[in-house]
Amino acid sequence: MGVTLSSIEKLGVFSKAEQLGLLSLLEKTASVSPSTLASAALPILVAAVVAIVVIPDDSAGLVAAQAVLAGALGVGAAGLLVGSFVLGGLQEAD
Repeated sequence: MGVTLSSIEKLGVFSKAEQLGLLSLLEKTASVSPSTLASAALPILVAAVVAIVVIPDDSAGLVAAQAVLAGALGVGAAGLLVGSFVLGGLQEAD
């Protein structure tokens, strides 16, 4: 048995999301152009590379900071790129 829409509705997930304002945030995000999301990913990806280049490799703490910062920025950029492709596909389906 999988997760169905009716089982999610019975749990009250959508009503809770509406109370928290997440559905309106999702609606605003869906109205953004996919090219805008993809364009925002490029500077974030560049910032990840800059973090690796600029932060020195002098100690384990700095290397860890490099990895955490570059990893977070890289994941954010990848999320924006994937989101732009998904959003573009959804908007084409309309």
